[in-house]
Amino acid sequence: ADNINPTIGVSGDIIIIAWVDDSLEKVELKRLDVTTDGLGTLCTPSQASPGAMDASTIVTVAALSATEGVLAFADDATAGVVDVYDVTGLNGSCTTTDVHPGNLPFGTFGAGVTIDDRPIMLPLTSTTAAMVFQDGTDLSMAVFDTALAEWTQNNTTLGSVTSTVVSATTDGTTVWAITVNSGTTSFVACCTASTGMNETSTAVDTDIGAAGDEQASGVGMFCPSATNCKIVYTDCIDAAAGCGSQPTVNFVDCDNADCSTKTTTVLDSDIGAATDVGNPSIYCITDGVSVGGNCKIVYGDDLDTTTPQLNFVDCTNDETCATNNIDVGWASDNDIGAATAIARSSLYCLADDNCKGVYKDSGAADTFFVDCGANTCADATATATNVDNSSGANVGNMDISCVADDNCKLVYT
Repeated sequence: ADNINPTIGVSGDIIIIAWVDDSLEKVELKRLDVTTDGLGTLCTPSQASPGAMDASTIVTVAALSATEGVLAFADDATAGVVDVYDVTGLNGSCTTTDVHPGNLPFGTFGAGVTIDDRPIMLPLTSTTAAMVFQDGTDLSMAVFDTALAEWTQNNTTLGSVTSTVVSATTDGTTVWAITVNSGTTSFVACCTASTGMNETSTAVDTDIGAAGDEQASGVGMFCPSATNCKIVYTDCIDAAAGCGSQPTVNFVDCDNADCSTKTTTVLDSDIGAATDVGNPSIYCITDGVSVGGNCKIVYGDDLDTTTPQLNFVDCTNDETCATNNIDVGWASDNDIGAATAIARSSLYCLADDNCKGVYKDSGAADTFFVDCGANTCADATATATNVDNSSGANVGNMDISCVADDNCKLVYT
């Protein structure tokens, strides 16, 4: 066999070796234990359309542990070969999982790598790997998380680079890349705290319900500043006894950039029965005192009854929203469907007393636009207009944005 373009990734005493088998038109890899010089199982990812691999095929691997690596390869436009695999079990019967684009339920963004992009894989942690690649006229970067089976950072531009001559390395926190671009040697560093691109994951709530409930929770977020984000979500979705025995809608006030310090306020301690979710939406705008202390929220309530409704919350000069006014039955609509109705809404505020919203009344099979004429959006000041009386009972995601009082844009299912 013609084995060409070898590459290695190192984790402790283990070297993961990958290469192109030109005769089979496939990429292969093995691990080498330097303490025994023993070779592991030959792994060959099952490529649906392998294409014609040759010396132009770039192969790269990041060793995340002694038994796992993330493998990527890309060829030129002639062969049309590009793919990324999470390879596990390198010490035995290996398993290769195609992660290009990855496990993305709402899109297929993946890393952003395409044919002829010359990827370089780098290990960050035991579960994450960075990819640096030349994307047309840019030098780009992506990050894959094996625990989530998702690309948590997609096609981030590091700089304007047309050269395909690139080298990169990492210490597990910062990624450095050097390239020759238009006769000039360029050096870039990415994803340190100083660049504002550092990704930190903080658990806002470690138990919102049973396994799988996080897929349906519905989360809203608005950040008045980089260190002051507000989050609204449904908690206790499984109505467990230790959680109040019914789902709630919670408001989180983050006190720092990664929300590791925060205050949680329960806005509504009973919005329905087990599996009901309020799908809250949020928008914050100044009331002349602050933006962070003046957030507006819309969420679903009474979801276990035959007359569920949406409520409007006005946080009254309170960063934690512990002090608030709640208007029950947004815009006088006290029945948005049956007990099976899914509450969906979106909110945009031009001023403290001028919020606009959109929601679905699945009972009437209509989509409504709401114009609030007061800071609390009280019924007497709110006007609901049926903008689509044949949108159906189906309830999907929706969004709204306004550039002026008389110029709003909506999208909905």
